[in-house]
Amino acid sequence: RGMLATILWRQAGAPETRGTTPFQDVAPGAYYAEAVAWGVERGILQGYDNGCFGPDDPITREQLAALLYRFARVQGLDAAAVGDLSVFADQPSEWAAEAVRWAVGAKILSGRDGGVLDPRGRASRAETAAMLTRFLQK
Repeated sequence: RGMLATILWRQAGAPETRGTTPFQDVAPGAYYAEAVAWGVERGILQGYDNGCFGPDDPITREQLAALLYRFARVQGLDAAAVGDLSVFADQPSEWAAEAVRWAVGAKILSGRDGGVLDPRGRASRAETAAMLTRFLQK
């Protein structure tokens, strides 16, 4: 999660921030600290209910879709696509549904074998790279 925050921050041109975050697990000198601060300031990044960000946690497919969706909106990019999630046997969490519909509609996120989307599943490195590539190419 910390690395993805850093990637998006750099994609935005590494803008200056106030440099602080509300997360107890984001150390001030960490490589991702300024990126997380930027993401929080702009409403792109959110943490967990326990007050942590989880910078070293693996990212789920729906979390990645939400980050990309919020980033697109903040950057003034087209975030109007809407995909049909009824074709999948499983559904995203309520908080991520709008972002996942967008990611499916924009062809950034696709299903896995067996007709499942697996939104709460861990995004592999390959899936993360593919989603980022599709996003950046649009």
